[in-house]
Amino acid sequence: MGCKAPFKLAIAQKLTYAPCGIKPPPNPAGSLYYIVFIYYLIFNIFIILIYFISFISNREKPSF
Repeated sequence: MGCKAPFKLAIAQKLTYAPCGIKPPPNPAGSLYYIVFIYYLIFNIFIILIYFISFISNREKPSF
C-alpha cells in the first residue's frame, strides 16, 4: 500500500504498519493510554450519574 492508505487501516492493524511504509514506534503505552482514558471517561460519567441520582433522591426524601 502506498501513501494513500487510510490511517484507520493502520489503527485496525494495531499500528504496526502506517502509510508510506513509516513504522511508528511500538506503543503498548499509547494503546494503554487510550484504554485508560476511555475507562476514565466511563468512570467519570458513572460518578456523575451517582451524584445526580443521589441529588434527585435527596430532594424528594430526606437523606439517611
